Amino acid sequence: MYLSHDFRKMATAEPVAAGAPDIRVSLDGYRNAMLEEMHSLQAWFENKVERLSQFQLSPEMIRQINEELQGYSRLKFILRWVEEKNPEALNGELRKLWDWLLHDDGSRERYTNVRQAVTLLMDYEESLGDLQKRYNPDQVEQKFDEVMKQTALNMEKIEALVRDAIERLPHWNGYPIVIKAEPRQSDILRGRHDFEPAENAQVILETGDRYPPGFSLFMGEDGQVIVDDVLEGGDEDFFTDANSQADYFSLVNELQNPGSTQKTKMLSLYTARPASDRKSFESAQTLPVNIFLTNNFDHALGLASDLAGMEGTRDVWRVKIDSRYLTKTLDGPIKYYQVTVPDAPVKSLDLVYAEEE
Repeated sequence: MYLSHDFRKMATAEPVAAGAPDIRVSLDGYRNAMLEEMHSLQAWFENKVERLSQFQLSPEMIRQINEELQGYSRLKFILRWVEEKNPEALNGELRKLWDWLLHDDGSRERYTNVRQAVTLLMDYEESLGDLQKRYNPDQVEQKFDEVMKQTALNMEKIEALVRDAIERLPHWNGYPIVIKAEPRQSDILRGRHDFEPAENAQVILETGDRYPPGFSLFMGEDGQVIVDDVLEGGDEDFFTDANSQADYFSLVNELQNPGSTQKTKMLSLYTARPASDRKSFESAQTLPVNIFLTNNFDHALGLASDLAGMEGTRDVWRVKIDSRYLTKTLDGPIKYYQVTVPDAPVKSLDLVYAEEE
């Protein structure tokens, strides 16, 4: 795959040692999202207290409970505790009812048939208790404080990961980093967020451009660092100079594979190039950013054939290059790589398939 944009034409600053990276954590957007969830939950608490404080089981409701639960063997105990207004005993029976609904065969159809009766009983049991204590809005504010405190601690861990990764890089052009806590989308309510501490973050390079490049970072269940939503090199909406692209992919690679930017691993790969570039490639000692490579000759040859009709005839070159200058964009038996360091030095360039123009 060939990208015509060549970052070698841009003026770039001389790379410098990583030094002390400029990193800050931003909780502003996350705090606003959690405040919205806190206020929504407090409003729900208020409505719940108001509704249940006026709730009474009418004869029609009792009749509906009898009809829907007539096949349940413990119905007589439920009705007894309803009549005696005993919330503790009724709560125990409702637990047994739920166990019957959820753990026996045909539970989904059974629940569909009795859900109105179950809802009435749950509302009645709650109405007998201390509603002000159970649905105290102060509890929600306390939960908000706990969520923000834990989120700050989680972001500190991510900041330390990013800082350590940058300090291991051989070169860092000094772009500031912003780590933004990301609220998790609710699986139940569309457009809402889970009222829980954030474990995910957006890591953004502050380039001063309208669309600064960034990626998602979160910790897996086994403690593994997972980097996602990685941009493609050469995207001019996000990368307007070679240095920012180099910093971005160096950081991505180091986070995905700690120590990889310091290790030397020579790879033998293939790339399809326009036949018109043959003379310049014969004497080339470097590759520009955004060149795509693959580990499979047949695959490179297939790409050359596919692209020949659009961009003229193509050659296939075997490239020996250090992995430090590449970012893997596809893993598996067939691997894709992209050059993400300006003027990446190559050990050798060999023409292995030549097409006549």
